[in-house]
Amino acid sequence: MLKRCVLLILLVVTAPSYGAPALQPVRDLAADAVRAGCNGQPLIVMFSADYCQFCHTVRDLYLRPLLDDPSNQGLIIRELKTTSDARVTGFDGGQTTMQDLAFRYEVYLVPVVVFFGPGGSVLVDPMVGISSQDFYGAYLKTALLTAQQAVRSQSSGGPSGALPEYACD
Repeated sequence: MLKRCVLLILLVVTAPSYGAPALQPVRDLAADAVRAGCNGQPLIVMFSADYCQFCHTVRDLYLRPLLDDPSNQGLIIRELKTTSDARVTGFDGGQTTMQDLAFRYEVYLVPVVVFFGPGGSVLVDPMVGISSQDFYGAYLKTALLTAQQAVRSQSSGGPSGALPEYACD
């Protein structure tokens, strides 16, 4: 009986969190940034690699929970695999690969979390690596608040918080 209880506890503790929303891969940076901007939010892109344990930590412990926070309504977080040849649309509307985008943004180690505005501008300094899990959440929250303020300061003042140059639903 004790063995069964221990086994059950191990299965529960080590099982992946299937209920947590997955981070969607980058497909169209421009469209996602406009959609996020229409909600007064930055587009967050996590540059990652499958072999990177720290990427799993940042994704699962810090970025996924942001999507569940009601104060982050309209937030869009995408994941870009730095070693992938998958085709994506960049901010300029052109087709490129995830790997080429990583080079374009000078991402040579992972994880890197970048906050983009609707036009593709980087709103705050990218978060490179994870030096301390004790403080990462606070650093992430500070960066998100700063990026949200930057997006909202560019807003038209309308009820959607949309940027003047973009039409929002």
